[in-house]
Amino acid sequence: MQHVDADHPQKITQNATVKCRARVFVRLIVLAKHQFAKNT
Repeated sequence: MQHVDADHPQKITQNATVKCRARVFVRLIVLAKHQFAKNT
């Protein structure tokens, strides 16, 4: 049971990092689209 818990937190933090990056990426795309819409 203990050895399973050992690498589990790493997976959780990895998923959190991926989700954070994805959110930032989506936000950048949305901002870029808004900027593009304003310019045209």
